Amino acid sequence: MINENALQESLVAIFEYLKMHYEVISTLMTETAALRETLKEAGGEKFAVVFEKHQLSQMTKIAEVESLSKKLYDAALQKAKGSVIL
Repeated sequence: MINENALQESLVAIFEYLKMHYEVISTLMTETAALRETLKEAGGEKFAVVFEKHQLSQMTKIAEVESLSKKLYDAALQKAKGSVIL
């Protein structure tokens, strides 16, 4: 039997965590964009070329981890969707 109060409390906690997570990521994205634009202004075209090279390198390095993470999240979502009683 499902404890609806426990389920509701869990869902609220999950969404509070997701909201906090989103706020942190949003702040980091804003700071990173501001830093990138500042460095482009200060370093000019040379910086832009080097930045792009490093950006592509980092994307390649983390691609496998991101792919695995997405698969794990998708599996967890499917499991949760299968457990929800309407």
